[in-house]
This record gives sequence, C-alpha cells and structure tokens, in this order.
Amino acid sequence: MSVASLFSTGVTWVRERPRVSVLVLVLVVLLIIAGTQALTQKNGAETLVVQPGDFFVRVADSGKVIAADEVSMAFEVSGRVASIAVEVGDEVSAGARLASLETGTLAAELASAEAEVSVKRVELDNRGVNLDSVKRKQDTLVANAARNLYSEGLIAVPSSDSYDLTPPVVSGAYNSLEKGVYKIAIERDVVGSNNVELRLFDLERMDAIRVPEDEPVALGSRGLYLSFPDRPVFYAGTIWYVTVPNVKSASYLANYNAYQEALRVRESAVSDAEADLSERSVGQTIARAELQK
Repeated sequence: MSVASLFSTGVTWVRERPRVSVLVLVLVVLLIIAGTQALTQKNGAETLVVQPGDFFVRVADSGKVIAADEVSMAFEVSGRVASIAVEVGDEVSAGARLASLETGTLAAELASAEAEVSVKRVELDNRGVNLDSVKRKQDTLVANAARNLYSEGLIAVPSSDSYDLTPPVVSGAYNSLEKGVYKIAIERDVVGSNNVELRLFDLERMDAIRVPEDEPVALGSRGLYLSFPDRPVFYAGTIWYVTVPNVKSASYLANYNAYQEALRVRESAVSDAEADLSERSVGQTIARAELQK
C-alpha cells in the first residue's frame, strides 16, 4: 500500500470516529511531552521558566573625564618641590597645603632676620647705657692687662752669686699697680732648727712668716707666692730680690703694649658711652626705626 493510500485511509478513519480521534491526539501529545522531559533529564539540562523582568546591558568604553571647573596653580617664587601633601582625587578645603618648596635658604634668611630683630631690640633696650657699667667693664679689662704685665716673668734673683741653690719660684697674680722690689730674707726660726721663716722689705714690709715644708708661702699681701724647689732649710741665711714688674722678661714688651692698648680702649669706650648718654633721645628714635624695619 502506498503512503497516499495510507494517509487517505487514516483521514477517513478519523472522520468516522471524531471522539476517539481526539483522545488519541491528546495521548500522542502527552507521550511527546513525557518523552521530551525524559530526554531532558537524561541529558542533565535544566528547565528554564521564562517570565517578565528588567534587562540590563553593560557597555565598556574608554574616554577622558573633563572637570566642570579648572584652576591653574603656581608658586609665587621658583624653586624645587620638596613635598606634595595630597593625592589625585583627594578632597581639600580652602587654605590647605597642597605642596611645598625646599625652604633651606628661606629658613636661613628667616633665622638671620629674627637674629637681627633681637639685636635691634637689645640695642633699643640698651640705649639708656649705664656709664658706670661701661667703666667697670673697661676697668676690668685694664686690670687684667696690668696683672699680666706685673705678674708674668717674675724671678727671684740671689743677692750673691755664691749661692749654689735653685732659685725660689714666684707664682700667682700681682693685684696692684705699685712697682718696686721685694727683698726676701730667709732665716731659721731658732738656731739649729730645720724650720725657716722669711721676712719682707722694701715693696712690702712684713714680720716673719713661717715657710711650710711642701707648699708655697705667700709673698706679701698682693697675690704672689714663693715656693722652694729644694728643702726650705737649705735656703736659710740667703737673701733674694723680686722686681715687679720684671722689665727683663721675654714677655714684658708684649704685655706692656697690651696694657697700653687696654688703657686706650678704655678711654675711647668711656668717651663713646658719655656721648651716647648725652644723645639718648636721638638714639632711641633711631633704634626704634631700625627695629620696625
């Protein structure tokens, strides 16, 4: 039988039996659905339920962001950038520090200016100079120069060349401006004793002074001392001379010139202080102007 004949026979059968045909059709559909589900489960696929929802589209692209407002910034002076205090995208407020330049030179200039201000302030405070303080300072400098002149290079000279002794050593700082010669006589305190004492004449006259065995003894009352390289008893019966100042010492000329210079500086400083004192009002005005500058 041909396919056409078979198809014609089936159509005739369906027309003759409509109810049975519907049942058969439903059965065929159910079999098809069941077969499809079984095939789906067998392949491991999932059933998707289609339902209404939002649909999103993600687009990737490149470009350049342009700010709505731009500000060009620059330092008032040129220099090397030392630090940047912010990152790109940071939020900043008015007055915030964004970057800074190296300030080593500026810091030095600032320190110098502050020091100058301090100097001018001191000058202003000191315009009412105290003449007495200037005199005291200069008198001290002159006294120091005089002490060097009168104290350095002092030696004890024997009264006789026959002494076979190391000369006593003169030390200390002479605190007077009186010139002269110490005559020093050394004798035993009693006959046969190993204790000795000295007496002073001429520049200063003093009663007998006990000489210690191992330490210097005061040579008068003006800051000088006398010590003995050998035992003091060995010097018993001798006489020595100490000239103040010692014009024959190697340091005398230099100390003399320094003393004269100290006297000259004192005279000049006192004269300037007296003039400054008389012009105090003018000086204060100038000092205030310099401080303001």
